Amino acid sequence: MYNFPIGVILESFRTDRSTAMKKAAAIGANGIQMYATTGQNSPENLNAQARRDLLNEIKGEGMVFSALCGDLG
Repeated sequence: MYNFPIGVILESFRTDRSTAMKKAAAIGANGIQMYATTGQNSPENLNAQARRDLLNEIKGEGMVFSALCGDLG
């Protein structure tokens, strides 16, 4: 069975995405949950390069996605 990392919701830090990731890493989180319906993280605002940059930023903090949140249907 696969162990899914427990992630923190970035928006709960009430700051920009990069700062939230740094704060999440500082408290020892190994995964993040991110709302992906509006704003900076919405699919229409994440082109291929932006998705790669986001993934590299997450990996650079030693974390993974544990969930994408929002009404994606």
